[in-house]
Amino acid sequence: MNYHWVFRQQTQNRKDIVAVYVMAMEIWQLIFFNPLNRQVTLACLQLIKAERQNEVINTRLISGVIQSYVELGFAENSSPQSTNQQITSPTLKIYKDFFEAPFLQDTEQFYRLEAASFLVHNSVTEYLKKVAQRLDEEVHRVQSYLHPSTLAALIKKVEEVLIRDQLEVIYTEAKALLHNEKHSDLALLYKLVSRVPNATLELKKIVEDHIRQMGIDAIERVSSSALNDPKLYVETILDIHTKFFKLVQEAFSSEQGFTAALDKACGKFINNNAVTTAAGNTTKSPELLARYCDALLRKGSKAVEETDLEEKFNQIMVVFNYVEDKDVFQKFYGKLLAKRLVGQLSASDDYEESMITKLKQACGFEYTSKLQRMFQDIGVSKDLIDQYRTYCEKNKLDDIDKDVFQKFYGKLLAKRLVGQLSASDDYEESMITKLKQACGFEYTSKLQRMFQDIGVSKDLIDQYRTYCEKNKLDDIVDFSVMVLSSNSWPFSAPPNFVLSPELKRTFDSFTNFYTQQHNGRKLTWLHQHSKGDIQTLYTKPKYILHVSTYQMVVLLLFNKSASWTVERMQDETQIKSDLFLQVLCGLLKSKLIICPEINDDEVEEELKETDIKMHHNILVAEDFKSKKIKINLNVPLKSVEQKDIEGLHRTIDEDRKMVIQAAIVRTMKARQTLKHALLMQEVIQQLSSRFKPKIPVIKKCIDILIEKEYLERQSNEKDVLRYLA
Repeated sequence: MNYHWVFRQQTQNRKDIVAVYVMAMEIWQLIFFNPLNRQVTLACLQLIKAERQNEVINTRLISGVIQSYVELGFAENSSPQSTNQQITSPTLKIYKDFFEAPFLQDTEQFYRLEAASFLVHNSVTEYLKKVAQRLDEEVHRVQSYLHPSTLAALIKKVEEVLIRDQLEVIYTEAKALLHNEKHSDLALLYKLVSRVPNATLELKKIVEDHIRQMGIDAIERVSSSALNDPKLYVETILDIHTKFFKLVQEAFSSEQGFTAALDKACGKFINNNAVTTAAGNTTKSPELLARYCDALLRKGSKAVEETDLEEKFNQIMVVFNYVEDKDVFQKFYGKLLAKRLVGQLSASDDYEESMITKLKQACGFEYTSKLQRMFQDIGVSKDLIDQYRTYCEKNKLDDIDKDVFQKFYGKLLAKRLVGQLSASDDYEESMITKLKQACGFEYTSKLQRMFQDIGVSKDLIDQYRTYCEKNKLDDIVDFSVMVLSSNSWPFSAPPNFVLSPELKRTFDSFTNFYTQQHNGRKLTWLHQHSKGDIQTLYTKPKYILHVSTYQMVVLLLFNKSASWTVERMQDETQIKSDLFLQVLCGLLKSKLIICPEINDDEVEEELKETDIKMHHNILVAEDFKSKKIKINLNVPLKSVEQKDIEGLHRTIDEDRKMVIQAAIVRTMKARQTLKHALLMQEVIQQLSSRFKPKIPVIKKCIDILIEKEYLERQSNEKDVLRYLA
């Protein structure tokens, strides 16, 4: 009928003729649906409520009603004006109006009551688990007997009632879960909160504040020790970062916003904490980080032996990226690297280069250019010392030390002969023959006569022993040097002092050699970084003392006299007073020399420089004893290290001013004219990767450049600056 009679009638514009199915649905709507839909819908809603309360229901009844409501859409959509094509596309208006709308309203009421009741008798964590369960149930409900179009509206309604309207309670629970480190519960909380638009913004702030506070608290607990303990300070920071990096991974699936929250929190507590407050500046963090690197890269570091340094370097770079004052780190790192290279204290050149490469990747070539030039200087120095040795051989400059060897060998040979300590006269004669072949008859004539003088009296040997003790005879000088370009190394020339004759000849010979090789260059000796070995000839056993140049100069005075006053020693050496007293204090503590005016108890308790007076007498401790044959006395002076640190801090501000001025000039040269505020914004943006320039300093630098006539203010617009070519 639809394809023949109905079709013919509709083609003749019979608007009152419709398809049989549509007519049937209209009759159904008129006779059954209109008078009964409220009761039917209410019955369905009661069944659904019963199911939500864990009762078993006959879902086929609801499914049949839903199907009927959907089918009625055909009639609603098919007016007499409709075509056959429109009849085949039902609408959901009846379903939406007569079932979905009251269903969503009923759902809201049910869950609002359940949420209030559940939170009274259960924890928020249990509530969150219940919410996740309810969401899964509603999805299953739609899949079982509701129309699929209801799913989005239903889930949104449940999210609004159970999550959005309870956000304050959920945020409070998030703080508790963070404190108790319950990552799995946090993951569920995040999963639910992320369903609500913009709800994670507050959650990210909560996470950031928690991480920042935990970092501040952790550093505050160790602040008294960490102020001067780089390892403790940096590893405390790394422990916090590792802990919360794991949290972000496990609880928040490494979501970008939470990773950013971690970065912000770490940046805040690393640059502003109890240690930086105690130090009085924010530059303490980069200083301690640089000193931590130094501890790892030095010879003898336990970290080198026990852990993978590459992994340590990666951890250091994590902290470095959070440090604001990267220029301060650069200065301290350069200073400490210089000391390692000059003192040959680096555990490995490969490790040094690896660390510099990582810094270069983070901050660019310019940041590490001086550090890289240091390695070049070390290589050049090695080649230069080889050339110097060749020069010495060609010019027979080694003779300046052979006479010293002759003196020592003669005295020691005499001691062996007189004390009958020689293993064999044949061996002694064999050695003298070799020396004669190398240096001639005159060089060994005295040695040969020693055998003839073996019957010399006991007085002679006593005089010899007294001579040895008074002159503190030394071994042959072994000389090595590094020539460093002054522009690349953060060293300053020390105050002048008088070198011992034993050292001066070698220094002068190298200076002459170097000036011949490089005309017009000037050498400045950095004695504060020099060191050497000397041997005690008056003790049994003979000790080898590893000392600084200052210590060596003081000790070599006892080759001239066995007793000195403090005033005479300083006059003789011309070492600066405060430095001289520190050196002397260190030697007295080692008990290598003694002062009769200071008792042993004072030395052992804690001798201070102020305890040493200029009229005090200093003597060699002839009964000096030590369990070690090789004794290291070259301990860095704390005051010198402190002055180096203070000097770096003083230069930081001046260097920053120059960097800021350079950035201003670059910007103005490119722009020619620029407003004052925009210029400051541009400079801050350019320099933010190295440090955060302060606005008053930028203003001062602009004024300086105006005075230097690099810039000028526009006459008609005072807030506009113009670049002067």
